[in-house]
Amino acid sequence: STTLTSNGDYDIFIAKLDNCGNWLWANNAGGTSDDRGTSTAVDASRNSYVTGYFYDSATFGSTTLTSNGGYDTNIFVTKVHIPYYPAGVSIVEETYDIPVTVSGGDADRGTLDSFPPVPDPSATYKKFNFILDNSIPDWTITMQTSDTYGAYYQNNRWNVVNGNGSQIVFDINLSGSKEVVELPIILGNDNPLPVELSSFTAYINPQNKINIIWTTQTETGLLGYYIMRSTQNELSTANIVSPLIPATNSSQPRTYLYTDEEVTESRTYYYWLQCNDLGGTIKIYGSISIDYNPNGENTTPSILVTELQPIYPNPFNPIAYIPYTLETKSEVKINIYNTRGQVVKTFDLGSQEKGHHRITWDGRDNDGNLSGNGIYYIIMKAGKKSFQRKAVLMK
Repeated sequence: STTLTSNGDYDIFIAKLDNCGNWLWANNAGGTSDDRGTSTAVDASRNSYVTGYFYDSATFGSTTLTSNGGYDTNIFVTKVHIPYYPAGVSIVEETYDIPVTVSGGDADRGTLDSFPPVPDPSATYKKFNFILDNSIPDWTITMQTSDTYGAYYQNNRWNVVNGNGSQIVFDINLSGSKEVVELPIILGNDNPLPVELSSFTAYINPQNKINIIWTTQTETGLLGYYIMRSTQNELSTANIVSPLIPATNSSQPRTYLYTDEEVTESRTYYYWLQCNDLGGTIKIYGSISIDYNPNGENTTPSILVTELQPIYPNPFNPIAYIPYTLETKSEVKINIYNTRGQVVKTFDLGSQEKGHHRITWDGRDNDGNLSGNGIYYIIMKAGKKSFQRKAVLMK
């Protein structure tokens, strides 16, 4: 998809192809005269070099070379930076033969010499190290793999991402400073944060305080939990409001309760559950929301907006709770699609009053069959408006 244009006469070019002959990357250099590349070489560290000759002057990136004697032929030797992962191009990573596509900019392949400790040393993980330009804030790394879990290491902690059976997508946000950073990534079928959450809810207790309650099915190697709260449905605005709540690391279902006694204003509050394992890996569930009035009265009603709220738990197995709010009375229909765009389940809810609502999906399709592991898209149509969320079924 790259077109090179001569600077005047003959120009030098270098290109990278995959082992099937597909063009991956190309660039050119030279001036307005006759400039030629005659040989290429790659050293043990994968640095690429081009030699050749030029007349008059020639430009290589930001460097311009000038002939020593007018129009005489001059020899050049140049070192070329060819990105291992050109932006938007699917590259088969050579160690594990996994196709990888990086979006946001060109990326390089780092070494594993200073790889951070993995969450579970007894588990088997595929290890990668990406070198990214920190001045580009938003990156997406898509890895075509059947591995169940992935995790990337940022801000001194592992962040877990679930796969859908065919790929794992990492959405990375960087600070925007002008430097390169390393981003270690692992893939595997052992959950780097071994906790299975079956429910996460909030309610007002008789003392007019907010109780946060969650139930886990299993826990292994877990340090504990923190409750996070915000007045906006944005995780980036949330603060930790609880002390560390120690995990029991039981193979049996366990229910936890935390009471938030610090809220004082009438408004909608949003909560998240942060799970921390012994190796420093963090995973966050939520959000859930609740309308609160400190006087226990409805004198200050919360402002309703029509929206499909985050599905929880997420991932789920097999029960998923689908909450939504309606600003006005509306006809509501919720369809659940698989990654092939096929309708799996339909909830034709008819006319619904304004307010807070929630339905439950048991993971079964319209024929009563249990759905398979993977990503599912929940699309709600309320009146003429449509809303979408996604959830992962992980058995």
